[in-house]
Amino acid sequence: MLLLVRRSFGYALTGNRPVQVLSYDTRSERVFAVCAFSVFGFEDWRFVTGTYNTERFNEACDDVVLDNGALQRGMLRPLVRKFPIVVLDNAAIHKSAEFEDMVNEEGGIVIFTPPYCWDTAPLDSGAFGWVRRYLQANQELCATIGLERALSRAFRAVTPSMARSF
Repeated sequence: MLLLVRRSFGYALTGNRPVQVLSYDTRSERVFAVCAFSVFGFEDWRFVTGTYNTERFNEACDDVVLDNGALQRGMLRPLVRKFPIVVLDNAAIHKSAEFEDMVNEEGGIVIFTPPYCWDTAPLDSGAFGWVRRYLQANQELCATIGLERALSRAFRAVTPSMARSF
């Protein structure tokens, strides 16, 4: 499928609107990821098709951060025991008392970044930007294997030295 997308900004010859040629439809599927990120890279992640709300976020975090299936994936303990400080931005879905209680029960603490402080959010300011550029450079991969598998490949491609730089 070849799509022509009209953009509202960009460079084009005088009198012409900017047009971007895409090899796949970027608007057809919406996928959100809950990621556990450390200085070693992306530790674990879960995808939700559609949008997150507090309930879906708590379910995904119960699986990723608290990692009730850790032994099934060869991990000795939940991630929150390995990395006891959970840092989140100030999104409304993150500020659930239920989530904080789940983390505290496992021996971890939850810290929120200051509002509008992009430099304290390593995922937003570095890692997700790199993942986005990876997906843009590999558009055919997304079209061939699907967005979730392509995202997983991008998450696995982040090395510990890259993670520390983010």
